[in-house]
Amino acid sequence: MVYSDELDKDKLKIKDLQPGWAVRYIADEAIPYSVKHGIWRGETALLTLEGKEIPVSQVIIAHKNEKGEVEYFSTIAREIKQSNSDKK
Repeated sequence: MVYSDELDKDKLKIKDLQPGWAVRYIADEAIPYSVKHGIWRGETALLTLEGKEIPVSQVIIAHKNEKGEVEYFSTIAREIKQSNSDKK
């Protein structure tokens, strides 16, 4: 997805910023796991404005109410950088 200045950034969702395979993986694996266990950790990807994939380490937390029902999810994603020694 390539973004323009006219894009309403307030309406963006995380799935708009990830490649299709990552969206499916999160929906099929990460979200159900975080619902069951409270937290999921794994590797996915984000997209640059030009559509290039950036590998990330991602955490998804399921926040539940007193009844144990999920009220919302939060996520943290950190870029996985390749060190110079990995490039050899």
